[in-house]
Amino acid sequence: REETEMLRNIYQYGIVSVFYSIGSKPLELWYCHQENEKNISLETDEEIRGEVLSIAGDDCPSNFISCPSNPSKNLAIKLPFLFFQLKNVNKNLSLEVVTLDDRKNIRRFRASTFQKEVFIGDKVCLMPLRLSEGWNEMIFNLQDLTKKSYGTGHAETFSIQIHSNCKLRRVFFSDKLVFESELAPEMLLFSLDDCRRQNSLEEKSSQLIENNVPTFRKPPSFF
Repeated sequence: REETEMLRNIYQYGIVSVFYSIGSKPLELWYCHQENEKNISLETDEEIRGEVLSIAGDDCPSNFISCPSNPSKNLAIKLPFLFFQLKNVNKNLSLEVVTLDDRKNIRRFRASTFQKEVFIGDKVCLMPLRLSEGWNEMIFNLQDLTKKSYGTGHAETFSIQIHSNCKLRRVFFSDKLVFESELAPEMLLFSLDDCRRQNSLEEKSSQLIENNVPTFRKPPSFF
């Protein structure tokens, strides 16, 4: 069993990163499925002035990345907060997280921009995914999602799938809700100078928020 549980034996405290687009091997833990070789690729995003992973394609089920790369394994990550730093490209997007609850039941949470209402079934919980323009930091409170959906507690995460369409910067777990002031500089979506400039703009005019000013934190609205 230990061979199938990738990260159970590592010290799970603070932040555990499973994807970073600037790493030497950003997709080392991930499996890529795409209709053609151009649908999933690294590119430079001018807004954050750095390399990101683009996941594109009109058919969401056919274009995705999944972690772990081997479907016979699971992550075995117990940390309850899951963060996605991703860009809204104004096309359909779907995220899926498979977990284990404290009663040994496998739970599948799927959030999609094309899902209109929350549906809670025995096999899967479907949720509408609402994004702001530009870059978003999505925060999944897995403990809260599991309790509200099934009345049980979150035990660990088995796997993650990210389907088209989005641009992806980082995916990581945390043992608590982390604020930007608590993140190391390399974990920030925007540079410190950009963050200071953003805060200054927000103080000067709320109108700018309606004109594609980047969103730094965007907890998903499911319930």
